Amino acid sequence: MAPLGIVNFLLAHRCLPAQRQGAKPDRSGFDVPGTLLLGLTRNLGLITGAYVMGAVFAFAARTSDTTTAWPEAVAAGIRITFAVAAGLIVVAAATWIGSRVLSTRALHSTGV
Repeated sequence: MAPLGIVNFLLAHRCLPAQRQGAKPDRSGFDVPGTLLLGLTRNLGLITGAYVMGAVFAFAARTSDTTTAWPEAVAAGIRITFAVAAGLIVVAAATWIGSRVLSTRALHSTGV
């Protein structure tokens, strides 16, 4: 239920404000092409990520019922889940930095 509550919060508030700056106030969120698609992919990623990380925790803790799991198993599950999350953050940061470097090289090679 937590991911659905988060999604409802995000949908009710300004989703991707940088994409909406050029929109008219009465059509905010609908005039900018792709804004709704970007919001949808963001929310789908949020939901999917929450469930996948829960599955990673259950796999790492080697249990499907955390109420009867040993404390050591829960601690191992949390450690591995945070390690996976940190790895994903590193991959995302490297992808972002790589795309910035490539776009900068492309701009400089065209003389813009």
